[in-house]
Amino acid sequence: MITATNTLTTPPAELPPTSTASTSAAATSFADQLATVGENSPSAPAVQQDSFLQYFLGAASTTAPSVPTPSIPDPVVSTAAAASTSPTAPSVHTSDVPLDTPGYSISSTAPYFTPAPDQYTTVTPTGGMIPFQADSMDSYLQKFIGQSVSDMYGFISGTQGWANGGAGAITDNFVSMVQQRITAYPSMGQGIDPQAMGTQYANLFMKVLSGVQVSQFGAANFSGSVLDFLNQGGSPEPTVLNQAPAVMNA
Repeated sequence: MITATNTLTTPPAELPPTSTASTSAAATSFADQLATVGENSPSAPAVQQDSFLQYFLGAASTTAPSVPTPSIPDPVVSTAAAASTSPTAPSVHTSDVPLDTPGYSISSTAPYFTPAPDQYTTVTPTGGMIPFQADSMDSYLQKFIGQSVSDMYGFISGTQGWANGGAGAITDNFVSMVQQRITAYPSMGQGIDPQAMGTQYANLFMKVLSGVQVSQFGAANFSGSVLDFLNQGGSPEPTVLNQAPAVMNA
């Protein structure tokens, strides 16, 4: 509803009849009056016309003001969400246990260790001999672990005395194995550090031994894993067939 702000107090004056020629002049005069509304002009129109214009403009001023359209802010993207869409760098294994040849398995019960599927490499012999396929260094060392732990009791009875002394003796043995194989097949040694690779597989071997308790093989006067037993010296090589080691004489 529109409410007039200026009340018309004076009735409009009766205008004399005009001719057609004066019509355009009156229209022009009315347009000029609209253009000069609010100005203090000495030639201001009569009160009646001024009141009419004020009434007309006052009524127009009561219309509802336009409401500015609110601007839509740019969507805010969470940094966490943005980060989740970017590729993540692959995780780096820092363990000394070899992880670049998956497929082997470890268990606290027999067979204790199962090697990964066979991997082969081409060996180029010296002296002009024909190249041939052989176990890769990884397969060679994994097969050795599998064969060794298949006689787990031998580490307790002393028949596998090469591991007596524990970590030091085991690591030296694995490093020596890598060096001997590279000496036999020089082309197999490309990209291999014997000390690093031997140490890695020695750690894997000791991981298997640390999961097997001596008490699994009967009553014993030792409490701990097979690796713990070897670290304390192990058993001397038996001198009599089927001789029971002292550790099992509980």
